[in-house]
Amino acid sequence: MAVQSGKCIDEYCDYENKQLARLENAPTVSIRFIEQLVDELSTTEDNYYDVNNDYSFMVANCMITNKPGFSKTEGYNIRLDLLDDGSQEIIFEGPLFEKPLVINSNTLNALVNSGNDLVTETPDINEDMLKLLIDSGVLAEGSSDENGQLLPGAAIADEFILKTLMDLMTMKS
Repeated sequence: MAVQSGKCIDEYCDYENKQLARLENAPTVSIRFIEQLVDELSTTEDNYYDVNNDYSFMVANCMITNKPGFSKTEGYNIRLDLLDDGSQEIIFEGPLFEKPLVINSNTLNALVNSGNDLVTETPDINEDMLKLLIDSGVLAEGSSDENGQLLPGAAIADEFILKTLMDLMTMKS
């Protein structure tokens, strides 16, 4: 309105034009930001998610995915602010937060583009340990299939079994 009425802060309406450009770009930035954020927060729903991680990300995911108990009526709120630098901030507030969780769109974008994650994924320890057993040769040959799954007759390789003195003497003779 200031541009149309000629009541800009300066004669070239620089500030007002920058504000207009920021508002015009806001929907695109918001969509990309929220998509990235939902993707990052979804890690808290993985089967092997370590609940010892910062719980605020799990609460934020519950809020953004409309889980029961995390709505406005229970005291939770999500606010999206447009900042002067063109970035956006999403702010999660509610009873389970010691302080509001604030995530900036530029920071999240830089984090994701550098190959890092907002919420660290927890590996499947059981699968990794099984792979380690198979790869290290602790298991007898034929104890696993081509997919790395243990077969019903899986056994520890003989060289990893402790033998009694009697067994060793029998084996030598």
